[in-house]
Amino acid sequence: MNKKSTPLKYFAFAVIALLLLIEGVCLYQHHRAATPKDTGRQNVSSQPASATSDPQEVSETPDPGSPEGKVYFSFEKLLSQSSFRAKTDASINLRGKLIKGKRHMSANALITGVNDRDHLNLDMTTKTTTRGKTEKSHSTYKDGWYITNNGKEKTRTERSPEEVLSMVTFVSDIMQDASSQLEDMKVTPKGSDTLYEFTLSGETASYYFCQIIEQASMSTEELKNVTGTVDSLKMTCRINKKGVLKEQSASVSGKVSKSIFTIPVTLTETTSFSLYK
Repeated sequence: MNKKSTPLKYFAFAVIALLLLIEGVCLYQHHRAATPKDTGRQNVSSQPASATSDPQEVSETPDPGSPEGKVYFSFEKLLSQSSFRAKTDASINLRGKLIKGKRHMSANALITGVNDRDHLNLDMTTKTTTRGKTEKSHSTYKDGWYITNNGKEKTRTERSPEEVLSMVTFVSDIMQDASSQLEDMKVTPKGSDTLYEFTLSGETASYYFCQIIEQASMSTEELKNVTGTVDSLKMTCRINKKGVLKEQSASVSGKVSKSIFTIPVTLTETTSFSLYK
């Protein structure tokens, strides 16, 4: 399976990039003479090509009848629909010495032409709240052009249908990419639905954590070549009786470091899907 691009977190993780940069500048001014502490934990660089292997190298499509297969193919069934709505809620908690507190993002999207990528359309509203300040934006995608208007400026960029889909299916992308490495699988009936709970650990969890950080660092030179350590990566997947993905969630906590700066970060995200006719 081709790995999908993951620009979905530009609106949420751009917040991380900005705040990490501010954190680094402030810490540098106050701790110029400080030296890094050895935590004894294994760091994984955000440069997977040179510092950590891609876990997809050993990934393979699971048995459709297994719990892992149910998770994998529930996403495929969602993408075979003509259209669906996606509602996302995500929170970012930075626990640095000088910058603390939660940042929240919510998004509501309607995606049509899902099973016909040449005619994929997106209509999405996004709201982000940081330090009590809320900003709203409206985004659309049609004929290969992604347009965003936040009331102050309007941007227009050319993007592929896969990039746009990844904006609302980021967690699902991870679930599929690492489907052969899901651990601690727990399956629980929830009415007519089934809830799957599992974890990613070790190198795999660190790899995907670093992908998030790498994405954030693309727009900020000061955040290039950061390292990341992950404490845990927990995921859930709710599938309806037809085997179609209904809800996905992920939570991850870890630290990002560069030079003498280390900032604890906790991310949580839940996205629910409903078919649209």
